[in-house]
Order: sequence, then C-alpha cells, then structure tokens
Amino acid sequence: MKKLPLLLLLLPFLVNAQHTDDIKTLDAYVKQGIKEWKVPGLSIAVVKDGKKLFSKGYGVIDIESKNPATSSSRFMIGSTTKAMTALALAILVDEEKLGWDDKVIDHYPEFQLYDAYVTRDVTIIDLLSHRAGLGNADFLWSLNDISSEEIVRRLKYLKPYYPLRGDYTYQNIMYLVAGMVIEKVSGQPWKDFIKERIFDPLGMSNSRAMYSGLTGESDFARPHYLVDEKVEIIPFLSADKIGPAGSVWSTSDDMSNWMLMLLDSGQFNNRQIISKVRIKELWDTYTVIPRGQFYPTRKVTKPNWPPMD
Repeated sequence: MKKLPLLLLLLPFLVNAQHTDDIKTLDAYVKQGIKEWKVPGLSIAVVKDGKKLFSKGYGVIDIESKNPATSSSRFMIGSTTKAMTALALAILVDEEKLGWDDKVIDHYPEFQLYDAYVTRDVTIIDLLSHRAGLGNADFLWSLNDISSEEIVRRLKYLKPYYPLRGDYTYQNIMYLVAGMVIEKVSGQPWKDFIKERIFDPLGMSNSRAMYSGLTGESDFARPHYLVDEKVEIIPFLSADKIGPAGSVWSTSDDMSNWMLMLLDSGQFNNRQIISKVRIKELWDTYTVIPRGQFYPTRKVTKPNWPPMD
C-alpha cells in the first residue's frame, strides 16, 4: 500500500514569469509526476520575488465524482498547520501576552505530564520543538474516540521517552496543547483565532481551520490510496481532535498568500501581520536532527543544510 501526496506547494523549481517556456516546462513536469505517482489530483502554487507566478489544479479531487482539482480546491494541508499555530503564538508574543520561555502551566494550569518536574518546566518553545520528552502518542487521538481535552488529560499517564530537551520525537499532541494555550491567553478557540488573525488578513477566504468547517462544501479532496496498483477512495481520518497540529484545509491560491507573507518578513499587501523579529524567531533553529534521523523525504527535497554528521 502506497500513500499518495495530495497537495504539493514547494517544488525544486524556480519559474520565471517572463518566460512562457518555463511555465510550459513546469506544467509538463507536474503532469508527468501525476502519471508516474498515480496521483488523482493536486494543486500547486509558485511564488517568487514577492509575487504569485503560478497557481493551478491538476486532475480530480474525487475519482468517483470526477470533480476537477483547481487552484481554489481545498486540500488538507496536514502538519503545515503547525506553522500556523506557531505563528499564532508569535502574534501573542508580539502583543506581550506571553513569552517563548514562559512555562506552559503558567498559562494552562491543567497541563500535566507523568513527571511533576517536567510538567513545571516545559515551556512554550518546548511545545513547538518536539523535545518535551514524550514518545509518539498519536494513538491517543487516532485510535480513541475521546475529546481534545481528554487527550491532553491522559498525557499524565505516559511515561517519558527521554529527558526533557534531551532528544527529539515528532509530537502532534504538544501542538494540541499549544492550541489550548492560545485559547487560554487570547480568550478565543484556536480555530477562531487563526481565522481572525491569519486567514482573514492574508485573504485566505477559502481556508478552513477544521474538517468540520467544510460542512455543506463540496470542493475539497477526498482521501485516496494506491492499493495493489489501483487508486481507491478510503475512509477519512479527521484531525480535528488535534486541530492545531494538522487540521487546516486550504487551497494553492490561499497558500500562496501564506508563503508570500513568510518570505516577506511577515508583511502582506503592505500590512505587517507579525513583526520581523518574530518571523526571525520562527525561522531560528531549536532542535538539530542528524541526517540519519530525518525523514526519507529529505532525499526528494534535498534541503541545503550544513553538514550535521
């Protein structure tokens, strides 16, 4: 069984808007990729030098309905949601409502881990840096029909996997906790905060914070898998219970605005969404992962990092 990518936003490709041949080359590249990967549909945006140069959908969002994928079709962006949660916290840091090194329990007293010392010492930065000592705990939300609050409550029963800040394990639940901190500090649920403070200012009008926000909508991609070399529609596993870690749905048109803001030091359409200082902090390195421990996708994306091993 092979998992298929549904949304590709970053390509090892720079498009020059002045040259039609480059657009044609990109178009052919994507079409060939769809054929080779057996992808039902996808949507791509390319931005460069402060401008959106290209945004287009390919294929279909549903092999049964045959509805076409367009630049306004919604795809689940998965863990790219985490960057939006981090930006939401950065906005609150800008407003001096919290600090990166604040203890989580100072803003979210209900937070409790297995070890009392670790509970008292975990900071906002630790939540975002996958270094709070927990192993993978996705079974709490993917295999259990419990609320977000109950997921966090059960963290106190999980024994630490490594010392606080002593190692790295990719961790979705800590981002759920980060979303709860946002709610405690701002007085708004995470989903409302990112709509008001991120989606609206960036003109991301077709983006939704959660799958539940797609009720009544039809232009969104259904999940597909390649099973025995045949593409099939499969049941959807909603990430709404861990919303701040991965539940956002967006479009290539909307995500191009998100990318433009990040690449322009937090500014979009002459409006500073977040300070340049905070943007720099968001790009800083907090947890260094040796090449051998990083994701296999590194072979495809080929990030230009300095040697680490």
